[in-house]
Amino acid sequence: MSEPIKHIIEKFDVQDANWLAEPFGSGHINDTYKVYCSSEPQISYLLQRVNHHVFKDVEGLMSNLQIVLKHLKGKYRERGEVDVDKKTLTLIPTKDGQSFVKDQDGNYWRMFILLENTRSYDIVENQEQAFAGGQAFGEFQAMLADLDVEELIEILPNFH
Repeated sequence: MSEPIKHIIEKFDVQDANWLAEPFGSGHINDTYKVYCSSEPQISYLLQRVNHHVFKDVEGLMSNLQIVLKHLKGKYRERGEVDVDKKTLTLIPTKDGQSFVKDQDGNYWRMFILLENTRSYDIVENQEQAFAGGQAFGEFQAMLADLDVEELIEILPNFH
């Protein structure tokens, strides 16, 4: 693992450990790494360098993310889900309570708990994956139907 990545991991509120990091997915927009401890492989995180050339308002992006995650977790609790952290992303704060780290090169980093059995696909491999992806996206949209969009910040003007 590169020293810069190690220094980024150390800024997040995770236990001190001998962390290892490896690329995760193809990173079309953001660079993503799976972070894990060799002595405790059950503890894994996703570390992501946010492409601030695409997402120029990283603070706004992270604010939106926190609003959406809070809303989704609330919806899962309303449904009676017991372990909502296994249903949606959980953002790991920095040691000083922020949602992201800005490094000395001006890069922005965020970290999440890695959900079990998470995979990244660039292209679906079969109809079942396509169906599951559509079903998950539909559920995501339905759960956000009553979110007050006035709370959100427009990140990519004229994108949609």
